[in-house]
Amino acid sequence: MPRIRRLGIAAVVTATIALGGAPAFAAEAVGGAEAVVASASTLQHAGFWPDAHRVAARSTSPSRSSSLSPSRSSSPSPSRSSSSGSTEHGRGFLWMVAAACIGLISLAIKGTKDSQESESADSEPAPTSEDTARRARLKAREERLRAAEEAHHRVQGANKRLVEAAELVRTAEQEWDYARAQFGLSATERFHRQVEEAKAALSRGYDTQRRIQAAVVPQTRMRLAAEMSNDLDAAVSPLRAATAEFTAKRAEHAALPSRIAQARERLAEELSDLERAREELASIATIYPAKTLASLQGNPERAAQLLESARDALETASATVTKDNARAASALDTAQRALTMANAQTDAIFSAKTDLDAIRDRLGTAIGSLSADIGELESLESDTVLLAPLVADAQEAIAVGQAALIANDSPLEALDHLRTVQARLRATLEPLREATPASRTTPGEDRS
Repeated sequence: MPRIRRLGIAAVVTATIALGGAPAFAAEAVGGAEAVVASASTLQHAGFWPDAHRVAARSTSPSRSSSLSPSRSSSPSPSRSSSSGSTEHGRGFLWMVAAACIGLISLAIKGTKDSQESESADSEPAPTSEDTARRARLKAREERLRAAEEAHHRVQGANKRLVEAAELVRTAEQEWDYARAQFGLSATERFHRQVEEAKAALSRGYDTQRRIQAAVVPQTRMRLAAEMSNDLDAAVSPLRAATAEFTAKRAEHAALPSRIAQARERLAEELSDLERAREELASIATIYPAKTLASLQGNPERAAQLLESARDALETASATVTKDNARAASALDTAQRALTMANAQTDAIFSAKTDLDAIRDRLGTAIGSLSADIGELESLESDTVLLAPLVADAQEAIAVGQAALIANDSPLEALDHLRTVQARLRATLEPLREATPASRTTPGEDRS
């Protein structure tokens, strides 16, 4: 670029000299041609343009023809016309010389630029075998660095799993000691076996960790890290679930005293409800026929027996809560079940008036709902042999309910029986509904 810049400056200077030297060029045309030749020669000797002599030769031809033309056309004329023609001829020749100089310099600039571009293109050598080998080495080095980084990340993940597994094994061992003391060896035998398996996997993990530290090849390190992680996961997952299970059991047993106290409060409430139920039954017996209330007559006695069983179970739970947690928990469960059943007996008495006020409507609704459930059960893809006894009980409950509607004979008992059978039937229907394709329309959907 500096060389081209110098040629441009030379072109501007040459044009300026040509324009400023008009009188000299007007007086002697041959001198202008010689100036062109001199400029071309200077460019050639300076090395700016090797072909400058050819342009100079072409530039001298018009000069020679111009110098000869006045001799051929010379004729006597007045001095004024001779001077005017000479001036006009000099100006035309001046512009011709200036254009030739500028063209010469422009061609020199273009030739120099093309030469530089050619030299620049030639200066880029083709890649050699050494360059190819160097690039291959760089690529291989980058791949090794990536593999080493990936191996480092995987090893870090495996080491983290190892630390977490060690902490879980320590926690599980402590939990197993507590569980063994509370629930006995037989109840915690499987838990103990899972703890031992996790400890063995932890030991293998430490061995694999040492092998990883000694390994150099990234692929080997990644393979060992994967083996260690998979082995730890296989042993730790079931141990974590067992630990959580026994932790929940211990928490439940730790809450036994408060749960027993709550059950005693509920027993007192149920005893109070029993007395109210007896009074309620005696009250409604004065306004409804005996056969209408026949199904409720034994409810107070059955509730009293259930509450007595709950009291005995609570006594057992309180006596064994500090000695045998398992026995105390079982006794508490028995007491809670007895309390629930006693509550059902007394609630039937408390709701008797409400049910009797709309007994026909309620019986009709219960019969229709149970009939629809039977139709849905028969339409589902299920084992009809296994469901046959349940369908037979439902049909019998419907028949009893229809008879109670007609004869008004034990309508409450018929209504209670319908509700009980329908609860069992719907408990069977629920999983069958989930297994039925969504696109299939059930009888219940037709009713809606």
